[in-house]
Order: sequence, then C-alpha cells, then structure tokens
Amino acid sequence: MNRWRIILAFIVAPLVVPVVFSAPVLIRFRVLDFFAGLIMLSIYGLPVAYTIELLLGVPAWILFRIFRFKSLVAFALGGAVIGLLGDVALKIQSRSLCHWYPGDILFVVAALGSALVFRAIAFRATAAQGG
Repeated sequence: MNRWRIILAFIVAPLVVPVVFSAPVLIRFRVLDFFAGLIMLSIYGLPVAYTIELLLGVPAWILFRIFRFKSLVAFALGGAVIGLLGDVALKIQSRSLCHWYPGDILFVVAALGSALVFRAIAFRATAAQGG
C-alpha cells in the first residue's frame, strides 16, 4: 500500500462534497447556478468536509486497515454511515435534531461518494499488480 496514494486519497475525497451538494441545481438545467453553488459550497462546505474526514474518516480508515477491508460495499457502507453521523452531528450542533428534510440524504450521498473516491485512489490497481 502506497503511503502517498493514501495521503492523496485523503486530500481528494472530500472534494466530492461540494459537487454532490451543488448537483440538485442541475435538475432544472441551470449550469451557472451549479457553478455558483459549487464555488460557495467549496468555500463554506469543504472545511466541514475535511473536519468530518479528520474526526470520522481517519478512524474509519484505521479500522479498515486493521481488519483489511477493501470491499467496495464496505467502503460504500462506511461512507454512508459517516455521512449520516455528520448530518446528525450538525443537527445536534444547531439544535435541530427533530427536523429532517429530503435534502438530508445529500450528506449520505456525498460521504458515500467520497468514500468510493477514496477507495478508488487508495487501491488503484497497477499493471504490475495484474489489474
């Protein structure tokens, strides 16, 4: 396992979050709104995404390494759980735990996507490995 590849995975994976949160604007084909949202969510959302990665993603990675989990399904489930925990943590902090909205699923989708990107970078097969 390449240490630099893991570091790169930790740097790149949270970049999925602003893309996922900006994507609903594309339902109405408003590309300029998508890019405006992407910029704003990058400014305000990436610090939260990196903080959640440090608090939840790094311990999850340590557990995955200890138990030698490399499965796509394991990473998807781990990411979904991290997204749900991140959403709950932000709701507790804002004292709105009793209010659930349809957009809350974006936390799960964003974290799931980040976990899959992390796995794709961390475990990319090379020609020498036969894949």
